[in-house]
This record gives sequence, structure tokens and C-alpha cells, in this order.
Amino acid sequence: MWCSGWRAWGEEVQASIAEPLFADPAKGDYSYRADSPALKLGIVPIHPQEAGLYVNANRPVLPREAEGVREHPEWLQQ
Repeated sequence: MWCSGWRAWGEEVQASIAEPLFADPAKGDYSYRADSPALKLGIVPIHPQEAGLYVNANRPVLPREAEGVREHPEWLQQ
């Protein structure tokens, strides 16, 4: 397993690695099954419409792209 090396170094010793057990990912249903380890860890499911950027009380406007960035992508390079 990929994490065995990390654990040998004392890292990720309390990490949990498991399949999330989605309801029906082949049909686009990524809700958790009742026996999902994600739920046992306390992960609270959210509705897909709540993910990503949207306007709410904490974000009254969406971020805007900086002027000229498409014409000068090198500006994004540090």
C-alpha cells in the first residue's frame, strides 16, 4: 500500500484509507451508502449544488478574472 512508507516514518499514522462506497457512481449518484466509512468518520454529505462557487451571505459576488490575464498567461507564472 502506498501509505506504508509514510506510516513507517511516523506520518499519516491515523489516516484512514478506504473506498467511500458511493451509492451508484456509474449512474452519477455520488451520495454515500449507509455503510460508507466516510459517514463513520463524520463527513457530512452536501448537495452537489452546494459545491463550488455560488453567491451567498459570505460571498455576495463571484470572483472576477483579472483584466488581461487571458492575453498574458505568463503573468500567472511566478
